Amino acid sequence: MTYTPKQFRVLQYIYRYQRKNRLNPTTREIALFLGVKSPHSITQYIVALVRKGAIQRSRGEWRSMSIVDIEFLTAEKEYVDLHPEVLNECQLQLTEKQQDEAKNSDRVAWEAQQRAQEGSPMRGGHSLLVDSGVS
Repeated sequence: MTYTPKQFRVLQYIYRYQRKNRLNPTTREIALFLGVKSPHSITQYIVALVRKGAIQRSRGEWRSMSIVDIEFLTAEKEYVDLHPEVLNECQLQLTEKQQDEAKNSDRVAWEAQQRAQEGSPMRGGHSLLVDSGVS
């Protein structure tokens, strides 16, 4: 597959971050690493990579990216095995407070998506019931 330079850097960062931290990066962490001000632009790169078939995401799951481009995975694994120092750039780069904020904002977005899918306006999928006093 062919990627733009930014798409390639996003893929590299996702792979290296997963390998270093044993979890996927958030869009904020990718944005911070690439020096991009808006996590939304990273989302656009991720959507493009999904369309190309390079990564898959599970709907409604937090940090659910997985790279499925076998050629990329093979080449990147070989490179990282030869140059393990590149993993140092993939430290958890956010402070604990920033990580909590990122988790909370991602969780709120996920809950809103779940409510929209269930058609329920209330948190947790419960609808509002009003006691009419009629038995």
